[in-house]
Amino acid sequence: MMLSVIFVGLSVPKFGIVLTLVGGTTIAANTFILPPLFYMLLSKKKSSDKDRVRNEIHLKFTEISTSNNSNGSEEIAQLSNTSSESTEGVMHTSILIKVLLCFLMTIGAVGGITSSYFVIRSLANGLSTFTAPCYVNWTAGNTLLT
Repeated sequence: MMLSVIFVGLSVPKFGIVLTLVGGTTIAANTFILPPLFYMLLSKKKSSDKDRVRNEIHLKFTEISTSNNSNGSEEIAQLSNTSSESTEGVMHTSILIKVLLCFLMTIGAVGGITSSYFVIRSLANGLSTFTAPCYVNWTAGNTLLT
């Protein structure tokens, strides 16, 4: 483990540029884009579960009403009790919350893309130069000594 840390330290003498490039993409995604996206996906999943429960209740009700069973009123009461228990925890996301979440994701995407663009541009323009590591250029150490 320690040898890998030393290898990375010697291979990338200006490690701040690498951190800026990686941080610009991953931190923006991990803090601004992914949490709102997962929240919206999870709330959508719970809403679709609610629709499934409603469809099951409707099918059961039509089965009960079409049958000539004398226990129909008891089955309807039992079905209404189970339906209230099964819809607990269903999330309702308002339009305002969805708009705010989309706004946060947009801010994160713009920030991540902007940060990555400027780091790549500085690398392409030569503003942040990389030097060859000491284990690649053996003669570089001799010029420093003379």
